Amino acid sequence: MSFCLALVEDASGGEAYYYGRQGEVTKTVRTVMASVADIRTYVYGATYDSWNRVQTMTYPDGEVVTYHYNAAGQVERLTSNKQGRQSVIVDRIGYDKEGHTVYTKLGNGTEATYAYDKQRDRLQVMNLTADGQTVMENRYRYDAVDNILGITNAANPTSLMKLNKAKLGGRSSHTYVYDELNRLVHASGKAKRASYDMVMSFGRMSEPLTKVQKVDSTTTAKSYNFAYKYEDSNHPTAPTQIGHDHYTYDANGNPTLVTNDSTNTTREMYWDEDNRLMVLSDNGKTSRYTYNAAGERIMKSYGTMEGVYINGAPQGITFHETDNFTLYPASILSVNKNRFTKHYFIGDKRVASRIGTGLFNNVYGRNGSYVTAGQQDYAERMNQIQKQKEAYYKQQGIAPGVPTMKGAYGDPENTKRGYNSIIDTLGNHDVPQGWIQTPHPNTTPGTNPGPPVSWNDPSNPDDPQAGYGYILNDTTKEETFFYHSDHLGSTSYITDDHANITQYDAYLPYGELLVDEHSSSEELPYKFNGKQFDDETGLYYYGARYMNPVTSLWYGGDPLAEKYANICSYTYCHDNPIRLIDPTGLYDEDTAKKVASERGAQYHKDNESGEWFVAMDETRTKAYTTGGTLTRDFGPKKLPIADNMIVNDFSTPIAGLADIAAYKRTKDISKMYNSMFTQYLYNGRLTRK
Repeated sequence: MSFCLALVEDASGGEAYYYGRQGEVTKTVRTVMASVADIRTYVYGATYDSWNRVQTMTYPDGEVVTYHYNAAGQVERLTSNKQGRQSVIVDRIGYDKEGHTVYTKLGNGTEATYAYDKQRDRLQVMNLTADGQTVMENRYRYDAVDNILGITNAANPTSLMKLNKAKLGGRSSHTYVYDELNRLVHASGKAKRASYDMVMSFGRMSEPLTKVQKVDSTTTAKSYNFAYKYEDSNHPTAPTQIGHDHYTYDANGNPTLVTNDSTNTTREMYWDEDNRLMVLSDNGKTSRYTYNAAGERIMKSYGTMEGVYINGAPQGITFHETDNFTLYPASILSVNKNRFTKHYFIGDKRVASRIGTGLFNNVYGRNGSYVTAGQQDYAERMNQIQKQKEAYYKQQGIAPGVPTMKGAYGDPENTKRGYNSIIDTLGNHDVPQGWIQTPHPNTTPGTNPGPPVSWNDPSNPDDPQAGYGYILNDTTKEETFFYHSDHLGSTSYITDDHANITQYDAYLPYGELLVDEHSSSEELPYKFNGKQFDDETGLYYYGARYMNPVTSLWYGGDPLAEKYANICSYTYCHDNPIRLIDPTGLYDEDTAKKVASERGAQYHKDNESGEWFVAMDETRTKAYTTGGTLTRDFGPKKLPIADNMIVNDFSTPIAGLADIAAYKRTKDISKMYNSMFTQYLYNGRLTRK
């Protein structure tokens, strides 16, 4: 008998899973605790084909997105159906024999082509057209070790009168210089009328020592001259001063206070027991964040709120008593007080976002809405938290505070310490037996509905369907925006349904905006590396960490720092942000060696020796080395990759190892890991253990 995870409860609420016959998740019920009086539930689902590939995804508003595959199993098309209205999100994707994407046509008719260096497997030219006219044409130059020396875009879309009435975008050029350790030490360039020059130096652990930046004709970035000091003996690679900013850290190396001796401003930060940023306060203007059990951000809010920190179950509770919030119930949906936005992906790449129309009637206890994840009573759970919090205030003799901020004097922002153990247990918050009753609608004219009163169609709390709570609306008013990114995944242009250019962004090396132009009221926040830019804090959210593009450093140390003891744990992408990307805040990916495998081979690259190792054969026990060249044929007999074969989970730097299975039987598996192995590829997606 096998068991599948059915329900997860965490600081953000709960998530219930429903499964198909092959163990695939076919439906997810997501409950988000925004506040005591605002507990919302979203339901979405998926179907799979016989290869266990996603066939359709049903969004929380009932929209059905279908994935179409070619004979090699690669996604080649993405279509949508909502309330009978058909639309195309991705019209066509073309691949070469190596698995590279060479052509993309999106649903609004915009087309992108990609040309690669056949000898070195490097992107050479990226071309974007709309209505047959060139919008962007990036050309790349490299050195002998694959560092990017220059990027030039000769296209000037301001002449496209039909599709670019606001004259967004323009020509751009960038040049880059590296030291002997492949760290970016000098960058200069221009985009449209703005220009910049940046010079950096680094220490032995790749920690920044100086950063001098000069910009001209831009209002989105600033010039500065930073000197970095490292004077904390407990955290030797954590900067204690950057320019006029002075940093203080907690025992885990998370920054807790930044004071500026020139402007007399302060930034206070509070972290939970898992080193996740919970509160960031800039001179009293406070941002708060809530995460799920996997560490993914589920809610952020900005304004006057109350919060609580604990070191018990559930972890990381934060109250968001404000209407200035954004919910992220799933990667495919974001919600704020005015609207919801749906997101569409090919793999982990966001290709489009659609502004939803209509409303969700899914707040618990309102208008007949009684569905929650696992049918738990999350309102009672939050009441229990509030009671224990108030008991703590009373025990400590903390003044109640002003009426609009009850208990604020006891919050960590004022006490400078967390609520370490005030919430010992939450007791039982299961839904009582026989409750909640399914509402009885009025079916007989002239009579009242049965208890409990409901004026809407009833939903079965035990089996909610994707689209639960959504009130149908006119889908013709939904606006779709399409992303056009560079080699780093950074958004360069955004176009609307009719291929009109609505947004243009150009970046400094670490993600500061050199140019930021819009012709639509809908500004989408996904910018550098395709990551969300939090305008209220100036930070990019990557998942495991936040990145400050001004200082070129992470906020908080590397969760995997013990495996990379030879480098500063706050350094972003080994000081090479033009070649490397960091998809989650945990590890770097080399864009020059991001080799796709549509059939599931597992590759290992030793970054020190440059050798590639391949784990694959018919018995899933052999490992082969291909030296410095990555090839699709493995071993002495050039054994082909079996379709969808998943190899044994192992990692070792030993070249020519003949029998992994036998080695595992006789050796300590824990010693097989080598920190130099930083790249793994499973079904086309690089990851790190």
